[in-house]
Amino acid sequence: MPAGRLAEVTGLTTGGITGVLNRLEKAGYVRRERDKADRRKVHIAIIPETTSKIGRFCEPMRQAMHKLWGGYSEAELRFLLRFANEGYKAVIEATQTLKGTISTAPEEFTSLRSARRFRVD
Repeated sequence: MPAGRLAEVTGLTTGGITGVLNRLEKAGYVRRERDKADRRKVHIAIIPETTSKIGRFCEPMRQAMHKLWGGYSEAELRFLLRFANEGYKAVIEATQTLKGTISTAPEEFTSLRSARRFRVD
């Protein structure tokens, strides 16, 4: 997956995701690979030998979620999945609209565009 896409799906800025990737790479969990077709792009690849190490961090969450899911019927789970998928799409659309609003906002909102925590890429 390209680093820019990781930033997008995590909600981090490109600078923020770079810091996370630097730490993951240093720890030996991921590596950066240049795109063969476009050398400007960098893809992030999980190092296969570390998958089980990464998985152990997720085990308590996996167990908790299995326990939670066990209390729902299949129909309820289908509804929750539909809600999560549609909610995700709605949030993405609203975020795109907000980005457009901030980029064309009046001068009094200029500080929002330049403030690091409100960065709009």
